[in-house]
Amino acid sequence: MTHPTTSDCIRPCMYLDKQGICNYMLVTGNRRPCPCGPDCTVRVDEEKSLKQFYYDNPSRVKRAEYHPSWDTEKGKRMWLQGIRVIDIAEEVGVTKGTINRYAAKHWPPREKPIRKPNKTRWDVDAAFLMFMQGKTYPQISKALSTPASTIRNYSSRHNWEECKKVMEEIIFDSFENAAGDGSGRD
Repeated sequence: MTHPTTSDCIRPCMYLDKQGICNYMLVTGNRRPCPCGPDCTVRVDEEKSLKQFYYDNPSRVKRAEYHPSWDTEKGKRMWLQGIRVIDIAEEVGVTKGTINRYAAKHWPPREKPIRKPNKTRWDVDAAFLMFMQGKTYPQISKALSTPASTIRNYSSRHNWEECKKVMEEIIFDSFENAAGDGSGRD
């Protein structure tokens, strides 16, 4: 048995696959009611989408695609309130993937939440001042009740060592200039 091909058809049809073979039976689940080619009575132009085909033939459609069995209005209300997707999914009884897919197609996008800046739970300024005074990480840690590793990591991320060197150079230069200006101050 040979499969009908595009050369048999007058114009491309949605039932034709990439190789040009007519897949009417695979798409619809029924035998062709007519021969392929100029006498075809079931041809559907490519412009008519497959979605429209399924809409016209509801027996071929999964129920959830067009008539969800879960409460979409309740889900939408929760979505607009900013409730987490996992919580919405649990409440309406579907997976979070279902919520995300349905929301992308049918609900307005959410506003992105404004991220709050990270708050450090320890006094960075006091730690920096102690570091500049020459205190070690364990000493600073003990004074501020903060792990030494936290202070060490923060200081390396924010170049405290470099700041300390620059400050020492500035202070050293200012003492040299003060001693060499001849103002007579001791």
